[in-house]
Amino acid sequence: MFFKQLKILGLTSTDKLQWKEELKKDSVLTQLEPYLSVQRKSFIDLYVKEPKTSEIVYTEIEEATLQVQSDINVGLGWWRSKRTSTHQSLKVFLGIRTFILKNQGVLFSVEHVNKFDDRIFFYHDYHIFTFYEDLRQSRRYGLPKDYLEIKAIKAFDESLKKFMKNPPDKVNQADLIRLQKTIYRKVHNGSFSKEVLNKIPLPDDPCLSNLKSMRLSMPN
Repeated sequence: MFFKQLKILGLTSTDKLQWKEELKKDSVLTQLEPYLSVQRKSFIDLYVKEPKTSEIVYTEIEEATLQVQSDINVGLGWWRSKRTSTHQSLKVFLGIRTFILKNQGVLFSVEHVNKFDDRIFFYHDYHIFTFYEDLRQSRRYGLPKDYLEIKAIKAFDESLKKFMKNPPDKVNQADLIRLQKTIYRKVHNGSFSKEVLNKIPLPDDPCLSNLKSMRLSMPN
């Protein structure tokens, strides 16, 4: 094709060695650039990596999670005041959890979310926060009823543990009351089954008397 275009310009030589030398001259290159530009070719080698399965990806997530929790244990063991590192790690866990949720139904399932949450043992607020977040995002992610009920029970259990560590703390008490009201409201409007209330019993403790009275006053 190149030599055919040269004939249009009145250039009839087809000697490749001659043209190799001619094309080293700037004046010739400038004249022939419009023709050379359509002759150039490039080759690209594409290497397709084998896609990872959900189990492989989740195993990698678990390994990263264990490493972060290992760092937390060392930090808390050495110096109880290293609370900042715990908060930073909490952000990491919430970020990983959001990734799993966003890919729920595509790469992961709600079982993966439950499995991941069960590994977070050091921070009560994690389970309380993620329960409310799951309620807020339930339609977006298509979270099933039984999954949300499990989250509700876990959140209440963690909130109760947190409250029992320091009953006079008004913030912990308010968290527990709000959580109980939220769960009851979900049961009352049919979003949760009545069995959920049976799975969040209140122990016999004087500091829980107000909470028990509130529960008894809730209409059936």
